[in-house]
Amino acid sequence: MRFWKYAHFSDRSDAGKQLAVRLIGMRPKKPIVVGLVRGGIPVASEVSRLLDAPLVPAIIESISAPAQTDLPLGAIVHADAPEIVWHEDVVHAYCASEACLEDALQKAETKLQRLRTLIGECTLHSVAGRHVILVDDGSAPAAAMRAVLQALRKHRPKDITLAVPICVDDSLGEVVRLADEFICLHRTDEIEMVDEAYRDFDTVSDAELCEAIQQASRDQVA
Repeated sequence: MRFWKYAHFSDRSDAGKQLAVRLIGMRPKKPIVVGLVRGGIPVASEVSRLLDAPLVPAIIESISAPAQTDLPLGAIVHADAPEIVWHEDVVHAYCASEACLEDALQKAETKLQRLRTLIGECTLHSVAGRHVILVDDGSAPAAAMRAVLQALRKHRPKDITLAVPICVDDSLGEVVRLADEFICLHRTDEIEMVDEAYRDFDTVSDAELCEAIQQASRDQVA
């Protein structure tokens, strides 16, 4: 466990509970919670539980530059038809050739298929006509968030609230305009990385990911 000067949350579950308190005050009517795989799921699971709303995982994978895996070229989200969003400026600067883009996309699709096998089929179509609350831990790149929002819009939800516990500076930029409402508990320029807002920000394992999704499903049945 790590301790940070600007930590607002003990872990993702704590962040989800705090976020749920804010959302409960909005009195959403029969909402459906969509959580970004993987870091967004533990946050979304708590929101789902406290709002007594179903949880739908958004299966998403970053498209990384072949030579620099920590450099996101874009993102792909699994839906009825895969939604792909590119960081155009990054693509032009680091991966201009078609062969480079195809290689990067193929690797992302392979990882996406693994997540799909692990979690199960995507059910984003279930958001039709519903109040959607799209939840992440704050770490998803703008391209990833944009891809999910575009995929959700194709299924005609009543409206979409984008909800995150923390937003570093203006990291989401214009993406927030794709949602009908944006909820963020803490907007800050005092930190550079989202993990500094959490005391515990370990990578969510496959087992933890599946357990959070299954627990949300059990809570709905109970």
